[in-house]
Amino acid sequence: MGMDIVLAIKKYIQNIKIIFSISLLLMFVLFLINPLFSLFGGSLNISYNILNQDPFTILLTLIAIASFITAFTFFQTIIIYKVENEYEFDKKQSREIKEPFFELLKFNLGFYLLMYIVLCFLYDLGLLENILINVGLLIISTIFWFIPQIVIMEKEKTERALIINFNYLKKNGVLLVYLFVTAFILTLITYFLDVLFGVIAGSVISTLFFILFVIPFIEILKTEVYLDKYKLLKPNW
Repeated sequence: MGMDIVLAIKKYIQNIKIIFSISLLLMFVLFLINPLFSLFGGSLNISYNILNQDPFTILLTLIAIASFITAFTFFQTIIIYKVENEYEFDKKQSREIKEPFFELLKFNLGFYLLMYIVLCFLYDLGLLENILINVGLLIISTIFWFIPQIVIMEKEKTERALIINFNYLKKNGVLLVYLFVTAFILTLITYFLDVLFGVIAGSVISTLFFILFVIPFIEILKTEVYLDKYKLLKPNW
């Protein structure tokens, strides 16, 4: 795992130009839907109080969320593709990226929209602040972490990717713990930056740090970790 972190940092630096470009696209989408979203502390704060809103507001909110998910899926696809392509993984199908993108988009739209609807109901029931429920939702999210890697690299359909993902986690559950701890530490750093630089500057700096570094780095790290199952020859440092 330690070597994968070093490799992930190296891959991040090597691909900094394209990461910066697609990060700008993601930020553009976020600010484009700014009337519905607000960015603080490097995170996307979404209003869950929409169940009692008028149908037009609900529809507009769902469209905005779907727009963000689409941009984020493109973000994931490009990063995973770049990392696996550097290892010449699956040479025969390496150029086929359009179909996996739409397959991953289908999964992300279904999963994240479902999670959002669940959160809206929990908010309406006054359960959104319950720590046990939040831990449960976090666990549910993390057990799907390798779906993007499987869909993009192995060109699998969502249904098959789910099976492969769960089988992989049964054998490599400890890797999920390492990834979670790494993501948790980076998130803590994000919040520290938010507090350190004050209300306005802190929000901007922490958001940039989260989008420009944390999100792409974790996606690169997940890809490096998942590629280990193929016993690929990697630099020994």
